[in-house]
Amino acid sequence: MSHKSELFMSKKIYILFFTTIFFYILFLFFPQQKHLMEYKKVNSVIGNKIYTLFIADTEEKRNKGLSGIPSLKSNEGMLFIFEKPDFYHFWMKDMQFPLDFIFINENQIVDFIENLSPRSYPNSFTSKERANKIIELKSGEVKKINLKKGTNITFITIN
Repeated sequence: MSHKSELFMSKKIYILFFTTIFFYILFLFFPQQKHLMEYKKVNSVIGNKIYTLFIADTEEKRNKGLSGIPSLKSNEGMLFIFEKPDFYHFWMKDMQFPLDFIFINENQIVDFIENLSPRSYPNSFTSKERANKIIELKSGEVKKINLKKGTNITFITIN
């Protein structure tokens, strides 16, 4: 084999090696992208801020929720949608960051719980009033937007 051929092969091997490493790191550090890509999204006006919410509207998606996701942006969250208002219980199983929970009946906030730690698992949490929607946001968001019970929430479909 000539010196040029060896150089060419060597270059191809390096490119293949670094491309493989790049995608491995991408998958390792950004696994939420794959998981959250399965969800529809909706924009929501909560208080004075617009959030993009990943919709958990099936039993499978509600069970998975944000478990295993390393983090969220401050303007992201998850919206759990149920067919009827009830006392739905949530836990912090496999969570890697704390959350605020907002409980909604129709489009009005009926309760919220702030700063739930992943260490609270296996305890479960529910609202004091029946709700048919629950939003999970990064911990501290409820306080930042000065959320109050009785506040109406607007949902704007994006896909």
